[in-house]
Amino acid sequence: MTIAQSIFKAYDIRGVVGDTLTADAAFLIGRAIGSEARLRKVSAICIGRDGRLSGPELSGRLADGIRAAGVDVIDVGRVATPMLYFAAYQLETFSGVMVTGSHNPPDYNGFKMVMASKAIYGEEIQALRRMMEAENWTATGSTSARSRDSLRNCSMLLAASGEASMRSISSRRSTSNSSFWRMLDFMGIVTGK
Repeated sequence: MTIAQSIFKAYDIRGVVGDTLTADAAFLIGRAIGSEARLRKVSAICIGRDGRLSGPELSGRLADGIRAAGVDVIDVGRVATPMLYFAAYQLETFSGVMVTGSHNPPDYNGFKMVMASKAIYGEEIQALRRMMEAENWTATGSTSARSRDSLRNCSMLLAASGEASMRSISSRRSTSNSSFWRMLDFMGIVTGK
């Protein structure tokens, strides 16, 4: 399969869904990421997605590719990018792929990656492209996704950590009634005086 070289950007992989970025391309991207993970001794990768309609299909095929390389997948579902990074840290994979179109128009989607606590960008993205073009997979295998209980536990962990962080911020807030704190209170983000 030929993959559009134009989707391999400096800081992510992204393209027009169904045109330059297809479900088949997502599988190959997952397989390359999984192969790279095996080289780096990474045994599991968290994946998440934003709210774009193409997210479930692309993240599903991405996960299939990662598992085909012999790496476990923990799907944390629909989350913001920082929540994926937090999940990768809390679940001790230190690796994750976010399926997100970021600030691009709705017909775009893509992948932001972190592996072993380091962002994948620049030459490393181009190396993934070359691996896919050459079909130079470093490993093959098959694993399964984590159970729904693990996903539920991850969601509860994210929610509890966020709540604890906001309580900590709230306890340190000054007695002044700044616009910032009024806005957070209005949004229901911070409780207390």
